[in-house]
Amino acid sequence: DGSANALPPSSGGLASAWGAKEAAEASVPRIAADCADALRKLAPRLLIEDTGVEPSDKQRLLASFSERYDALFEQHEATQRRCQELSAKQEEAERLTQEVLAWQVAYSTATAKVEAVTLENADLKIKVGRLETGGVDPEERTRWQQLVAQREAELSAAGQALRQLQEVMEEGA
Repeated sequence: DGSANALPPSSGGLASAWGAKEAAEASVPRIAADCADALRKLAPRLLIEDTGVEPSDKQRLLASFSERYDALFEQHEATQRRCQELSAKQEEAERLTQEVLAWQVAYSTATAKVEAVTLENADLKIKVGRLETGGVDPEERTRWQQLVAQREAELSAAGQALRQLQEVMEEGA
């Protein structure tokens, strides 16, 4: 009868996995597992129908198929675990790369700000020096000196922030 050639039903939907639509959507490991499952279920039927093989040979062959299936299935599961581990590591590496890029942008921005404040501070010191030697109004001189002091405080704070940012960048690298 044709039942010996029929595919055995399986919990993974083996019979439907052979359809064109499902086969296109099935993963290679899933197809391999379904094929191994089909072989495991069909092998005993084939051995029973084969009249030229001794029963003890059939049992050894069946045991061999079963052992090989189990070994392949264990390898498959180990490979899947390894793949999951590598995927997790890759995601973590990508996240860390994005974090490093963000810190580098922050560092560049802080460096540019420190340079701009340093140049402005130097210009203000030159102007204060000129005003002191030119006999300018004391109120205006005080205003300029306050502005220079304020800029020096900003420069100091920016320098400290830059040092902290550099330390974080070095720790992250």
